[in-house]
Amino acid sequence: DHLFIANVPDGLNGPSKLYNSALRDPTSWGAADVYNLDTNNAEEITAMFTLRGYLGVAKNDSITFLRGNFFDALSAQYDGIRFPVDAGVGIVSQGTCVDDEYGNLHFLNEHGFYRLTAPNAAPVRISGAIEGFINSINFGVAHLFTSVRVASLKEIWWCVAVNGSNFPNIIIRYNYLYKTPDNVG
Repeated sequence: DHLFIANVPDGLNGPSKLYNSALRDPTSWGAADVYNLDTNNAEEITAMFTLRGYLGVAKNDSITFLRGNFFDALSAQYDGIRFPVDAGVGIVSQGTCVDDEYGNLHFLNEHGFYRLTAPNAAPVRISGAIEGFINSINFGVAHLFTSVRVASLKEIWWCVAVNGSNFPNIIIRYNYLYKTPDNVG
């Protein structure tokens, strides 16, 4: 029942701050309705998503989960819940995270492709067999990457740039239903 925005320039830690609107009012923004997701750095927020009723907020090297109905930290009615930050695995850009119909999130970071099943679960790496390919991805243009779920094929498709390209030039297909024991689609 809130609208969330990120990467609002403020001259300090703007890229690592998350702002929320008032309850059911996207036109009202209070000064106290700010989370600094500064997990030991002022890195920018790269993606936001929902997972099992939680708001996930990602940077390149961390994912933070939030849940609640009242986010004014100065009020006694505050009920926001923040899960411990999962540092070490993040998401490179909004366009690289997509969910499947089972409620799992699939995403890309600089170490490979991952699946996340719940806010309190560790992300599972699903791209171990294509290590060399991961090294060829141009993460400098990750803001141009995109992904989509093709439900009829039970696949996630990621469009990424490889071999020095400055724009996405290849599609990676991952079958999330018929994956092998090594998590290779």
